[in-house]
Amino acid sequence: MTRRSQDRIIISIMMVLTLWGGTLFWDHWNLLHKRDPSSGWQSTDIMIAQSGCAAAKKTILVACDSNGNLAAYNQVIPTDDIGQGVLINLRASLQGRAVTMPEVAQNSFYLSMLALFILGGVVYGLAGLVGFLVLYPALGLIPVLNLFYYGAVTHGTHIATAIFAIAPALFLIKAGSKGWKAWKWASLFGLSLIGFLIAVLNRQAIAVMGLVALVAVAAIILRYNSSRINWLMTGAMVLAMGIILQSQLGVNLLGNSLNHLPAATTIVGHGFSHNLYIGLGEVPNSLGIVWDDHNGFAAVKSRDPEIKILSVQYYDMIREIFIQTLRDNPTEVLRIYGEKFFKILKAHSNLVLILVSFVVFGYGWWRSRSDLSDGLSKNLDCFSLGIVSLVMIVIFVIQAVLVNTDVGYFAPAYVFMLLVFAIGVSRIFRPLHQ
Repeated sequence: MTRRSQDRIIISIMMVLTLWGGTLFWDHWNLLHKRDPSSGWQSTDIMIAQSGCAAAKKTILVACDSNGNLAAYNQVIPTDDIGQGVLINLRASLQGRAVTMPEVAQNSFYLSMLALFILGGVVYGLAGLVGFLVLYPALGLIPVLNLFYYGAVTHGTHIATAIFAIAPALFLIKAGSKGWKAWKWASLFGLSLIGFLIAVLNRQAIAVMGLVALVAVAAIILRYNSSRINWLMTGAMVLAMGIILQSQLGVNLLGNSLNHLPAATTIVGHGFSHNLYIGLGEVPNSLGIVWDDHNGFAAVKSRDPEIKILSVQYYDMIREIFIQTLRDNPTEVLRIYGEKFFKILKAHSNLVLILVSFVVFGYGWWRSRSDLSDGLSKNLDCFSLGIVSLVMIVIFVIQAVLVNTDVGYFAPAYVFMLLVFAIGVSRIFRPLHQ
């Protein structure tokens, strides 16, 4: 038996034990919370309440409103992305009854575990057993912490969403350095886009981060291997991801069409301009803005009381208000962003964690500096995975500064910090060409 076969057996046993331990924890959590009346998140409670109707009508692409009538998702949960709603209605339709709050938490728990297991397998393939062992504690711990901290709240899927968002970048990293057969290329290309679709439905803003990461890693791959096939793969992936980014709108349009429903009057998913505006209110300020959706609603209504909340016109107006706020109060806006920047760096020792992960990654590759001229091209896949992670960390810091510094939004960055650290450690303890 080869060393790699032995490693795979060890890893498989570790993952099975982790899954078993996670299932035991889930059973314990379920006993404690199965009678909880609310998830603590309005959109989740709305989707749970309508799931009995969805089960009876076997509907997945649309939801049920408070009167039991079919309606587009963005009419039922207008301020949230629709991924959790789709998953709730899918489960309700399959089991033929309403979904309970613990079952929604279970969806998030196992989705997170699936994403982390996939990431663990990728890390083993690119960074070896050392990289996997560094990452391993997170495979079981993160889903448990998510369950403990979020329960059924939508934020519990953010880490899984971020991992699925970089699935196309992971495909490009592997495909750019391997001579795969056509069937394997096509199947993994499709699976990576399915992962990206899950990300888009769950949190469109995080999916956009995945597209940025793919462009960054494509630039590196094409720098060292600008073959025609790599250019074609990159172009095909960017095009496909651009189309999939519209899938929330597509689900609503298809659901409306199949069920003969009128077009919705609100947009799908989160409006970025709205979040940018109320994001200025996360810290005390002289602008009178607070981190509250209703603060954004009030700002628009003060300009035009006739505008429907969350309509296209609403987002056009709040964008104008945000831009005018930047123009009229540049000093105060810069002070707010500066305060939030230092706030996110000080929270949970983030600055230390970021510096440690960056330094270890840099040192790991510096150790191999004598081989970089030719060695980097031979180990481009491992290096590219580190770059993807670094890009995602930077984007999550920017998101925290512009929108919200709460750990619920920043949590995926910790996975990428650990990933960068794991790759750096693997480079330190394993020669570059092995």
